[in-house]
Amino acid sequence: MKNFENYFKKEKWIKVLLLFGIVFLVPFSSGAGSIRDVSQAIEKVQSIKPPFQFAVIGDSRDGEKVYAYLIKRILKRKPDFIIHLGDMVPSPREREWQEFFEASKPITLPFFPVVGNHDVGTGKDKCRISKEQRSWLEGVLSSSKEKFKLVFIHRPLFLPLDSLKAGRALDKYPVERDELHRLFLKNKVKAVFEADDHRYDRREEDGILYLISGGGGAPLYTTEKRGGYFHYVWISDEKEKIEGEVAALESKVQDRFVME
Repeated sequence: MKNFENYFKKEKWIKVLLLFGIVFLVPFSSGAGSIRDVSQAIEKVQSIKPPFQFAVIGDSRDGEKVYAYLIKRILKRKPDFIIHLGDMVPSPREREWQEFFEASKPITLPFFPVVGNHDVGTGKDKCRISKEQRSWLEGVLSSSKEKFKLVFIHRPLFLPLDSLKAGRALDKYPVERDELHRLFLKNKVKAVFEADDHRYDRREEDGILYLISGGGGAPLYTTEKRGGYFHYVWISDEKEKIEGEVAALESKVQDRFVME
C-alpha cells in the first residue's frame, strides 16, 4: 500500500488546461493511480464536446458519510467528470488517505482534485501563490482562446462578511489577492470556484463569478440561511452558456446561476 503522507509534495503537479479553461488542478484517479492513468483521464475529458455535465464538491474532510452520500447522488446524475476543491483529508497521513479513497471507490470516471491546505499539511507562506505558479497561470490563461475560462482553487479570494476564515484565506495578503483578481479580469475569466470556508457563497466582483463550495462533509461554519449546508454544485455546459445548480442533501436545489 502506497504511503500517502505528503502525497502532493512528493508527486509532481500536473498543470493542464482542460476543456474551456479549467486551471489549477492536480489530477489523479480516485485510487491514486499512476501518472499514466492521470494522462488517460485528461485525454478522455479533453475529448468531450458540449453539451456535457460535471460536478464540483469541496471540503469533505472529517465527513466521510456525508461525502459518500453526496458522491452517490452525483453519480446517479451521470456526470462526465468530478472536481474536488480540496481538503479531502484531515491531515496527509496514510490512514486518512485510505479512508478517502475507500469513500471514493464508486467513482470510476475522471476525478480531478485541487490541493487543499489539509491535504499537504501546514507550511510557511500559506495563502500565497508562488511566482512560478503565477507565471504558469498567466501563460495558460493568456494563451487560451476559449469562451469560458474557469479557475478552480482552494483558498477564497473574497469572503462573506461573517466568515470564520477572515485573515486566513487569500485576503491575508490583499495586494497579492487583488493582483490575482486583476489577472483574471485581464484574461476574461468567467468564474472562480473555491472552497476552504465550509459553506456555500456566490458573489460577483467586476463581472467575475466567485463561488465558494465547501459543503462536502466537513463541519459547517455558519447557519443554513447563510450557506451552511452540505451540498455539491452541478455544472452544465450548453456550449453557448453554462448553467449551475447547487444541490443540497436529498437533492434540494438551493441556488441556480447562468454564465453567458
